[in-house]
Amino acid sequence: MATPVFACGFECGGGHLTTVGTTSYSTTTVRSGLRSGRINPSAYIGKFSNSAVTGAAVRVGRVYVYFATLPNALVHIFGFGTGGNGDFGVYFKSTDNSLYTGNGTTFSSSGISVTTGQWYLLEYREDNTDNLLDARVNDVAIPQLSIAIASNPSGITCGWGFGNATADLFFDDLLVSSTSADYPLGAGYVLSYIPNADGTHTTNGANDVERTLTGTDIVIATTTAYQLVDDRPLESVETDFINIKVAITDYVEIAYEDSVEPVAPRSVEAIVGYHDAGGAGTHNFVVTLRDNTGGTTADIMAAATRNVGATMSFGRAHFTTIPGGGAWTLGAFNALRSRINASDASPDVYIDGLMLEAEYAPLSSNPNSLGEPGLHAIGRGAVAAHNPAVRLGGWLEYH
Repeated sequence: MATPVFACGFECGGGHLTTVGTTSYSTTTVRSGLRSGRINPSAYIGKFSNSAVTGAAVRVGRVYVYFATLPNALVHIFGFGTGGNGDFGVYFKSTDNSLYTGNGTTFSSSGISVTTGQWYLLEYREDNTDNLLDARVNDVAIPQLSIAIASNPSGITCGWGFGNATADLFFDDLLVSSTSADYPLGAGYVLSYIPNADGTHTTNGANDVERTLTGTDIVIATTTAYQLVDDRPLESVETDFINIKVAITDYVEIAYEDSVEPVAPRSVEAIVGYHDAGGAGTHNFVVTLRDNTGGTTADIMAAATRNVGATMSFGRAHFTTIPGGGAWTLGAFNALRSRINASDASPDVYIDGLMLEAEYAPLSSNPNSLGEPGLHAIGRGAVAAHNPAVRLGGWLEYH
């Protein structure tokens, strides 16, 4: 069983991704879910990155890539580091329109050709302990490259931070591990889930926890607090939020959408968007993820002092098991809730968004399959109103 440390379906709209250059999020060219990440520069750079596995000696990744327009230059496509020349990873060579492993100057003995108009499953591993690079494209191996790997680089990168190029490509269904034996991570897909109900609040005091800046309290009887944190994509600027004004041991509890998938997820990424009132002082808050049926809880964001002001910030945690332990089940996933409280609310704590991104195994051996054609839902509770046809490796799957 794989033990990933990060999953991203590009659903959050940047909540746990850093972007540089010409990037955006697409709602039309999508492999699964509701969004993909797009890099569409004209003689420029573009990349998505996250700090997961920074400093790890072993780095394993999987992503799906779709070329609408092939790059017109040598560029880094997928790997670990900054996406700069010298970083190890999978590169695209415009001289033969193929994917190679390498570091920008030294490459594998041959590559695998790619073309436009289809999704490719791209898997990659680099290991400082044996100085080997491995990669596969749609389950076909690129020749292994033996090359000295001098250091443990920064996190995962999709795209390039050097060597200006013109291109149009999309990424989806990213998964990352720091365990060598997890390679290849294999096919899969990532879907997002947002709050859709209140749980059982224990807050009941006046001016303790409020709706944004309205002065309206969130109390035991409140049933719509989830609407303050249910944005998809996650908010990038302040709009509405749960406002914790005083230190409390009580909590606000938020429930998430249920999965409509035929299988349990393999792992779950949890994301929190937050900012605060700024000014003097620090604040200290906790956001948990709880299996409400099993009664077990783990932190998404543990207690820590943070004072970020109006800057939108994000916290994340990855759960390869149910919070508290045990293999994921649909019952446990559908019972997930988050509890929010603060031991220090000076300045006031603002919780802007909550999202889960769950990674699933496909129900087909096809490396580009999501599941059973015609049955797979593209988002939790979503139906055919979204993306009625999604191109998957040369065939159409209708939802």
